[in-house]
Amino acid sequence: MNDGVRVDLRKLKSVFDVGLFLFRRCILGEFFTRKPLFQGNNETMQLDLISKVCGTPSPANWPDVEKMPLYSTLRSKRQYVRCLREEFSQIMPSGAIDLMDKMLLLDPKRRISAKDAISHYWIKNFDYATVPPLRLPQHQDCHELWSKRQRKERRSINPNPKTMTLSSEGQEFEASSHLSAAGT
Repeated sequence: MNDGVRVDLRKLKSVFDVGLFLFRRCILGEFFTRKPLFQGNNETMQLDLISKVCGTPSPANWPDVEKMPLYSTLRSKRQYVRCLREEFSQIMPSGAIDLMDKMLLLDPKRRISAKDAISHYWIKNFDYATVPPLRLPQHQDCHELWSKRQRKERRSINPNPKTMTLSSEGQEFEASSHLSAAGT
């Protein structure tokens, strides 16, 4: 990608059909990896991460890509070959990889539709008995309640001169009692 060029991906949205963007089609892979597939810090990094797995967009894998606004600006300096199947072969069943491969084709005209995805053989033949039950935490406080309880416990253990206070950045620091009382 060209350095120093910031592109708002939302501006490209109108060019695609309703089945836009690869991102919502990534959820299948994210079920297996348990993390975002293409998590970049900016648009350039995001496109590079997608290219590393799905291949660099080119007229060979996406005939209309040259008609895209900013295509010449966004063209990657490095050319990646599609390696999605190899990348996920150790963590996903072959049927799931086949479906994800069809979902993450760069060319929107060639991507599998939602209707066809639901009819994909991996979905049709899915054996729910092979899926381990979801294990959710038995008890997990929300952060705010946990923080309040922690502060209350600290006050009961050490009720005098110094108390823990949160700065505007959320970091704890010690302040004398009269300062923290005056701040509330």
